[in-house]
Amino acid sequence: MKKNNNISINTITSLLVQLVVTIQGLIIPRIMLVYFGSGINGLVSSMTQYLNLFAIMEGGISGVILASLYKPLSEKDNMKLSEVLVSANNFMKKLGIMFAGYAVILAVVYPIFVKTYHCFFSFSLTVIIALAIFAQYFFTLIPQLLLRADDKFYICNFIQIVFIIFNILLSIFSVKVYPEVRSLKLLSSLVYLIQPFLLTQYIKKNYNIDWKANPDKTLLKQRWDGFGISLANMVTTNTDVIVLTALSNLETVSVYTIYSQILVAIKGLVNSVSNGFQAQIGLLYAEKKSRELDNCFFKYEFITNFVSGILITCCSEVIVPFILIYTNGVNDVNYNVPMFAFLITLSILFICIREPYIQLTYCAGYFKETSKYAYVEAVVNILVSILLVIKCGLIGVAIGTIVSILYRYFFTVIFIKNNNILKRNMMSYLKQFVVELLAFFLAYGIAYFNNCLSINNVFIWILRSSECIFINIIVFSVINYIFYKEYIIGLYKTILKK
Repeated sequence: MKKNNNISINTITSLLVQLVVTIQGLIIPRIMLVYFGSGINGLVSSMTQYLNLFAIMEGGISGVILASLYKPLSEKDNMKLSEVLVSANNFMKKLGIMFAGYAVILAVVYPIFVKTYHCFFSFSLTVIIALAIFAQYFFTLIPQLLLRADDKFYICNFIQIVFIIFNILLSIFSVKVYPEVRSLKLLSSLVYLIQPFLLTQYIKKNYNIDWKANPDKTLLKQRWDGFGISLANMVTTNTDVIVLTALSNLETVSVYTIYSQILVAIKGLVNSVSNGFQAQIGLLYAEKKSRELDNCFFKYEFITNFVSGILITCCSEVIVPFILIYTNGVNDVNYNVPMFAFLITLSILFICIREPYIQLTYCAGYFKETSKYAYVEAVVNILVSILLVIKCGLIGVAIGTIVSILYRYFFTVIFIKNNNILKRNMMSYLKQFVVELLAFFLAYGIAYFNNCLSINNVFIWILRSSECIFINIIVFSVINYIFYKEYIIGLYKTILKK
């Protein structure tokens, strides 16, 4: 019973975290736009992306640490648990020193290439932003992984919710009292320094960890299997902003980040709903229960497609009027870019519906074998984006993202088929993809001809968004009823029962 309760609390608090992260993602950029302008917002977004590039040095160690913690926790082997944590902590300390050096180099070099603002201003802002990333990543990661492995991730979620809300209130207070972007970011950095302290105190009180234990020397050797995928994913995630910074301007970066942060929030919501399947899939694969694995995976695949389809299609229908309402009064750059909005939304849909296949290969342990698809995805994204960004701007990087996502999507499916991870033919995969696109374009077409894309009032936007959600539920339900009658009926029966 305790395990089931923890799963429920973890799921609910994860959804709450996603909610407050979304709220923060709406309020903070709005403050940046109103008080400091699109140029500063683009500068902060660009700096943050460049600093986040250092995360490739982590190279998959999180997954290795997490996997290494399960057995000693279940066996209550405090010595082995200590060895794993000491080894992980030593690695993160070295990484932290390297990050500090990287941040200083970036702070010096960045103003040379981006000369829009004074050198000292750009230098100091980079250092301040780096401080927040340093606190959240290098001090918080180890206790978070321990609590996640022990099925107590809700503790991290509760703390994160409190500090996000506090950061929002402090940011509003900061710009009212002293509207200066470095002061705003410095206060946020200081707030997030408290979070790892609380987690560390909880670990000390509830776990018997010997921090003087000998490190587990085998732990770090395993991380190279995930390094390539981690590296490629990081490059893919940051390509658009980096290319736009280098070949466009900071105002265009601001437009991109305003749109993408909303879509990332929707993607996070979809992942929160579907994450519960992953452990079960891994267990069924390990036990070689092929039939049960096929059935479980299809449910995972179907629910992910259904939920992401409804939410992301609605987002594609109402995101442009939302952005125009959201940026009302900000006139230094044009935020009305419907074609870019459509393409970048479509790319997020493709990411969500391919996620079950990528997670399946991870559960099956095919890190090394599938890393080549992640490499090529990154290269394709960079090359296509660079080729198209000069002539097409935002649309160019969106096309580059879509092409690279589809490449990895289809080649991952082919890999699953060729290695018989699932006992199904190729047509079943293509059918899922075609059904999802059919429902997406049908629902989008209805919204387009119903003038949902030209709303300029908050109250009307809320009404039309609700209307879009309702229409999308009907469209996706009808289309899936035609092709997957048994599963759509089962889904609604489960919802009604709950």
